[in-house]
Amino acid sequence: MGPGARRRWSTPTLPRMRRPAVPTEGASPTDRIRGGAGIRTGARRHSGIRRQHPSADRNVLRACRGYRHPALRTHLSGLLSMPGFAPQTPDRPLPPPLGSIHGLAKPDHGCGIRGVASRCTPQAPDPQRYHEPVASHEGARPNHAVRCHLHTIRRIVVSMLILLVLPRAGAEVVVLDGGDRLQGTIASNDGTTITLDHSVLGSLSLPIDKIESIDGKSAVEFLTPKQKPKPTADGVESDPTTTSTPSPGTTRTPASDTPPAERVWKNTFTLAGSTNSGTSDNASLFLQLQFDRDDDVEKTSISSFYRFASADGETNQSWFNFTVDQLWKLPKVDTTWQIFADLQFDWSEFNSWEQRISLHAGGQHPLLDIDRTTHPDIWYDSLKINGRIGFGPRKEFAGLNTDVVPEADLGGNLDWGLTPTSSVVASAAFLPDLSDLDVYRINASLNWKIKLEGLDGLAMQLGMTYQFQSRVDDEDRNYDLLTTVGMSYDF
Repeated sequence: MGPGARRRWSTPTLPRMRRPAVPTEGASPTDRIRGGAGIRTGARRHSGIRRQHPSADRNVLRACRGYRHPALRTHLSGLLSMPGFAPQTPDRPLPPPLGSIHGLAKPDHGCGIRGVASRCTPQAPDPQRYHEPVASHEGARPNHAVRCHLHTIRRIVVSMLILLVLPRAGAEVVVLDGGDRLQGTIASNDGTTITLDHSVLGSLSLPIDKIESIDGKSAVEFLTPKQKPKPTADGVESDPTTTSTPSPGTTRTPASDTPPAERVWKNTFTLAGSTNSGTSDNASLFLQLQFDRDDDVEKTSISSFYRFASADGETNQSWFNFTVDQLWKLPKVDTTWQIFADLQFDWSEFNSWEQRISLHAGGQHPLLDIDRTTHPDIWYDSLKINGRIGFGPRKEFAGLNTDVVPEADLGGNLDWGLTPTSSVVASAAFLPDLSDLDVYRINASLNWKIKLEGLDGLAMQLGMTYQFQSRVDDEDRNYDLLTTVGMSYDF
């Protein structure tokens, strides 16, 4: 380093040995001060600041306690005159003192330690960020913790204010006819009275006709649920408040008391089987799954069953059936006729046709519909009989005729309610081949269901399924009869 260069942030290494006691007689005042134990300890304390914080200059040392003592001032002046303690000239102005940043500084004329520290604060980076440490007068310690504490206090205060306001955010102000004001939460409303939960008075029952306003609105307007206007027949939107506003004294059923809507789909699972071991070994299994839906517009029935039977260890029947029946009731048309469509698929391992699919569509007309409400003298609950007429194609994938055959559908169905826990459902169809009237098929089914009291959803079920075909292979039977006795479960 050249002779004229200035050293910045240089730190001299001071000896850390104890000096021998200096006799007081004949010594100069400075030597007496330097020989004193207390002043020597203070000098070491200031030298320690210099070693720990190289950025501290003579202004920091001047800010130390006791600087105004004449003897200590002479001692400190000697230290400041040493090489490496040359005063530094800041390139930028010093930041304001800590107190002025947070607004905590008191008026000071520069004669006390606060005034000296405010002038001797070391230079801070520019720009100064919120969490950057700024040296204070206490030995150049970071004071950003003070800022964080103040910010934390502000956040705690704001959070407490929010918590105090939240309990009242959902409260309603109820003004009675006499001018009394109550603030609380409306717990229930039955159309004539409301139940108000008050923080002090507890639960209060207030008549609606004695309430002047609720949150600045009339009681009827406040308690009426808001609904989207519905378009009328002429296309003009109607205001729901003009038609659904209850008058005082009129009881309105709460929404929570409304019974839930009945399930759209009713599902049934049926299981039946038998086994026999002795002179002959026989076993059978029947599984059926059915989904039904019935409303004012349409009726849908989807069912599937599988039948397995064996005798003496050999399988003699394996039959799978899938059926979909759809009925449109046409409620908007002035007619008693209805439109139906059905799809049926059969797979049978021991029939010559093996696989068969048929599709029919046509009209259905009710033939009989009576119940006890119209005929109280009958012994059963209800009886419905419908007739059907339609046509459609049929396709067999093996056997005598594998072509697409047009066939008619003449039949009907029956729904007989014997008692509230017993019912019979049956159907039958005559399906002639329109290209050859000597060829025809017959499909029939019957299902008697008896619900078991005390067992929700469980019922005993007796079923029969019959299929007949006039022309088949010589080695094939021309009919299939399936009878089952089992248990069903509604879900």
